[in-house]
Amino acid sequence: MRTVRLSQLSVNAEAEVQDLAGPPQFRNRLFSLGITPRSRLVLVRRMPLGGPLEIEVRGTRLAIRRHDADRVWVSVVG
Repeated sequence: MRTVRLSQLSVNAEAEVQDLAGPPQFRNRLFSLGITPRSRLVLVRRMPLGGPLEIEVRGTRLAIRRHDADRVWVSVVG
């Protein structure tokens, strides 16, 4: 498996969360959204002009800022 930042993931790629970097407040916010280690997610689309990324995790679609996506390390599945 190849590990990359969530912001580097290709559209429609499925990945498993490996690590969340950053302060405890940031990690707790992602935990509350369902983004936890070993959870699976799919990058649905990238908004233009450096906008947020749309991801699907645990059956819910979320928007995450690219800056925050840089702190989420994932392993590409398949």
